[in-house]
Amino acid sequence: MLAPAQLNETILFDERTFILDVRPPDMRENVKGLPNAHEVNPLHVERYLKQLPRDKQILVYCPGGGLSVMISYYLKAKGFKRITNLRGGLDAWRKRRNDLYEKYAGQNVTVLEPDK
Repeated sequence: MLAPAQLNETILFDERTFILDVRPPDMRENVKGLPNAHEVNPLHVERYLKQLPRDKQILVYCPGGGLSVMISYYLKAKGFKRITNLRGGLDAWRKRRNDLYEKYAGQNVTVLEPDK
């Protein structure tokens, strides 16, 4: 797990990091997500597996941290080796690193379409 204080600009903008946003769609309307994130439907993560890079560190996050833990275990069970989740989720990061949230949140977000 990655502590909210550890999630800094180096990790957010590292080309070896793939940020996976598994927040429910209605929660994305109210709060901006991490920069450079890839949004997927958390109820159907299996539909996006072909698009997730196996050679990068995948950082999974959700609003409070619980859903990202479950998704992380699922991805590990599917053979992904480099999975990390954000402890306390986006809410904890926003509180701990509000400076970065205000500066970067919502930038360069990609909405992934399900695999064909």
